Amino acid sequence: MDHAQNRKTKIAIVDDHNIIREYLLYGLTLWDYAIVIEACNGRELLDKLSMDNLPDICILDLNMPVLNGHETIKILKKTWPCIKILVYSMEITKQTLASSLNVDAVVSKEEGFTGVKKALQVLVVSNN
Repeated sequence: MDHAQNRKTKIAIVDDHNIIREYLLYGLTLWDYAIVIEACNGRELLDKLSMDNLPDICILDLNMPVLNGHETIKILKKTWPCIKILVYSMEITKQTLASSLNVDAVVSKEEGFTGVKKALQVLVVSNN
């Protein structure tokens, strides 16, 4: 991450698996991102969103209970189009394109931290 930035990029982590949220939280904190929201499903994310803690980027799983990633994406794009969405999911195949999901980036969980870090770097640059 470019440490010359005058503020940290704010991130929301949305995944129904606690271990994945902890894994991302640890790595993202090391990379100097600010985690403003952690949620276990789309409904919890929407409940926690406010103008005071609006993330720049939302890292979102697709397969979650209550409100899945696909439905959450639709709501985010309609209500908060300024939030960049990075889908991080096991459901991703080589044929899955960010444009087909109407998101800004797609990373398979098989790619791990390396894939997330690369995608975030691109999104942060495009946000500035």
